[in-house]
Amino acid sequence: MNDLQKKAVSLLNRCTFIPGSFDKRFVRTLNGKGEKPITENQEKYLWKLVWAYRKQHRNKWFTYYAMDKLALDKPQPQIDWVD
Repeated sequence: MNDLQKKAVSLLNRCTFIPGSFDKRFVRTLNGKGEKPITENQEKYLWKLVWAYRKQHRNKWFTYYAMDKLALDKPQPQIDWVD
C-alpha cells in the first residue's frame, strides 16, 4: 500500500461500523497488510468506503480525492451530434 492508502485506512479505523459487517472486516484486513500491495478492486472498495463514511471521518481532502477516484469508474456520457 502506498502512503495515501495507509492514511485512508487510518481514517476509516476511527469510524464506527455495524457489528460483523464486511466493511469493518475489510478495513481491519487492510490495516494488517503493511507494505503489501493491494489489488485494484481492493483499492476501488477502499475509496468507496472513504466516500460512504465521509460524515464520520470529516476529512474533506480525502472525501474529494475519493470522489475523483470513483468518478474514473463511471462511464462518460456519449454525445450524438446531429447535423
